[in-house]
Amino acid sequence: MENIGLQNPNYLDLNSGKELRAIQSLDNEISSTKPSQQKAWMINLSFKCPVIGTCLSLEEQKKILKKARYSTKNLSAYKVHQILVERLENENDISTRIDGYLKRKFHGDISKYLYLDESAFLKEWKAHFEKGLIEGLFWVAATRADLSLSAIWSIFGNIHMQMHFNSEQNRKERQNLAYQMEENRKISQRLEKIIQINRGIKKEKERLEKELSELSSAHLFLKKERDSLETELKEFQKKNLVNTLRDENC
Repeated sequence: MENIGLQNPNYLDLNSGKELRAIQSLDNEISSTKPSQQKAWMINLSFKCPVIGTCLSLEEQKKILKKARYSTKNLSAYKVHQILVERLENENDISTRIDGYLKRKFHGDISKYLYLDESAFLKEWKAHFEKGLIEGLFWVAATRADLSLSAIWSIFGNIHMQMHFNSEQNRKERQNLAYQMEENRKISQRLEKIIQINRGIKKEKERLEKELSELSSAHLFLKKERDSLETELKEFQKKNLVNTLRDENC
């Protein structure tokens, strides 16, 4: 054993307390250089609201509350969001559920981006932000404990302005929706009038068809009467002619 140690400079005698302490010191040094992931309730205060709004859909937010035995039946979307943000102030049943859920949801992003150095991470963030694919990367950014203050504010600035942009887009969409609803209302009114007119036309058509049927029946009856009268007239004229001839004969 001693010969192996002398021949191999990289060999460490695990029976030596000195070598064990050296390994532990090296492990501590390596682990200290890796970014650690904070719990959800430990993230920067500025990130707590956008993390809930960006990383969790409304259905996912309600799901977490239901797991914590909250009734969400009569809660507005804002109230659901408010409860989750408030519960991120400290460690509790809901904040631990949020933390666990997001770690599972963005496991791939955590593995891929948590240990990038800051410059590489910010480069990835910029690329993802431009594509609108930020949910997982934002969760990683919010929970990384090693990011500089300037990086945090840069990311927060992007998110903050994106929220303003989304708000503006939302207002425009609501305005367009209101305009379309008003146009649909006008079209519906016109359509109802057309339907009423068509109903009136249908009734008038049915009335005229009935009158036509009655006139046709009357016409047929009169035709028969005329034919009958013509026959009688012919018979009468023939009879008169015979009588006249008889008189003349006499």
